[in-house]
Amino acid sequence: MIATLDVWNSERKQQGETPLAFGIGLSCGPAVIGDVGSEQSLSFTVIGDTVNTASRLQGLTRSLNTPLVAAEAIVNAIKAAPSPDAAELLGALCEQGEHSLRGRSAPVRI
Repeated sequence: MIATLDVWNSERKQQGETPLAFGIGLSCGPAVIGDVGSEQSLSFTVIGDTVNTASRLQGLTRSLNTPLVAAEAIVNAIKAAPSPDAAELLGALCEQGEHSLRGRSAPVRI
């Protein structure tokens, strides 16, 4: 997705259009999914500490100037269930140390 956006932004730049950007925060762990609300206003949502952490990581994409920030939990999950793409996935990531996130008592390694 990141590579595709880079290509599209090159095309946009040639046409004099403003490039687009996005940020992705990845975390791994338990979450609760389901419908929340009332009969008049029902929405599907995902809640939990894992979701909050992913949201905070997404916020770090701006200050770290990168489109993707992944928690150590993602790296551990990839290592625990190796696939043919695991080495390539892990090779594309770089260690950014521990970061304090709002709502977390301990820093998160990314």
